[in-house]
Amino acid sequence: MLGVQLSETIFKFLVDFSSFLGALSLGCWVVLLIPQLLENYKNQSSDSISPLFLILWLVGDVFNIIGSVWGNVSSTVLVLAVYYIGADFVLLLQVYYYRWKAFRKSRQEHEPLLQSRSLEEGLHEPLDENLIWWDRLSLRGQFGCMACVVLITTFIGNVLINNATSDNSDDQVNKWPFIAGCISSILYFFARFPQIIKNYKSKSTDGLSIIFFILSMLGNTAYTLSILVYPASDYMNYFRTNIPWIFGAFSTIFLDLFIFYQFLLYRHHSHF
Repeated sequence: MLGVQLSETIFKFLVDFSSFLGALSLGCWVVLLIPQLLENYKNQSSDSISPLFLILWLVGDVFNIIGSVWGNVSSTVLVLAVYYIGADFVLLLQVYYYRWKAFRKSRQEHEPLLQSRSLEEGLHEPLDENLIWWDRLSLRGQFGCMACVVLITTFIGNVLINNATSDNSDDQVNKWPFIAGCISSILYFFARFPQIIKNYKSKSTDGLSIIFFILSMLGNTAYTLSILVYPASDYMNYFRTNIPWIFGAFSTIFLDLFIFYQFLLYRHHSHF
């Protein structure tokens, strides 16, 4: 009897812990792009970001939502997937807006020195009027602010996850959602390489938000653990079903760590 109660207690703990980790990953991902959007606005430039990085990420999210539709997931998960695509599109739109703005400025300049500067350099000067309350915070203050927002979104995410339902059992492999998940994971993995190469060529991470990549690492770590600790009835089938998402999250953790290493490596050339 005691053994049964202990087993039920452990089972309930693992379910709750998995839900909390899933909520934490959602909390990170919901606010993931905000620090980079603010950094771009402050600099009035997005030259530090590789557009190919964002495009591959966006396509990965598209396949993720396709898999969600095929998998008949809850409406909550579907809404979140749509939100991610919208956020990706906003950041990509901002990138090309500032590139268009820099191109237009380069056409209007007539001084030889300015004409010799490349579009890649952005032709921009951060202006005091572009500074907002976020820029007046120290890096520690920005971390603290985002941590508070993540805690709030994690709490909301935990409520949503506990109320979410799905028509699929956790041990049934569905072919098409699995394929969509594989494609999505591959795109997430390769999306990091254009950014890593761009950082290497410029020997700088100036203009990138380190909080953006830390939230990405934390979100993917929490997401991977939420899958692994869940006490599925048929764990091996459950694990095989989730291999694409485990691989996608774990591989991006490794690559985000490499980008974080670039922040440290090029710290004398960057300001973050």
